[in-house]
Amino acid sequence: MTILELEDNHIQRLSELNRLGALTNIQELVLRDNPVTESHLFRLYAVFRLIHLTRINGDPVTNQERLEAEDLFSNLSNTFFQGSKPPPWVHAHQLPRAPTGFKQLSTQSLSDLKSSALHAKTQNALVAESYLQGIVGHAVVVGHQIQSLNQAWPSLMEEKIGEIVAGLVDEERWAEGILQGMRVS
Repeated sequence: MTILELEDNHIQRLSELNRLGALTNIQELVLRDNPVTESHLFRLYAVFRLIHLTRINGDPVTNQERLEAEDLFSNLSNTFFQGSKPPPWVHAHQLPRAPTGFKQLSTQSLSDLKSSALHAKTQNALVAESYLQGIVGHAVVVGHQIQSLNQAWPSLMEEKIGEIVAGLVDEERWAEGILQGMRVS
């Protein structure tokens, strides 16, 4: 498969693109009319997760996007997912046992409980993703600002030094004028 068209499939979160990473032959991805495409991180995240992409929604993937995606998401990926172990309470044998005399839940209440837990998990994931997108978005902006400052710094310093030297020259001329005035008198 080289083209994957998922137009208007109600894909909302960047994390939903993670599943597509296993499809290594995708060269073109079409996700028009999905809420996820409104995220300013969408293209970079898609490029990061699907490394063989050449086009997204008909537009070519640039080398600059590949570099930005790698810079942005590889650090986050390494920080949050590499070498991390799940907390001990995740393992079933370490969970506390129900007290004796615990009544069996009905199938309906178990289903309701699962549904509530899934809804809460989904809401928490949406909030966490929203915060993460905000943080990453600010990091991108700060990164661009630092890059701009690094590019502008030499000329700003040259200009400032030029102003200082010009001021010193003016002061020297002023002092010479006073000294000449004193010699003439």
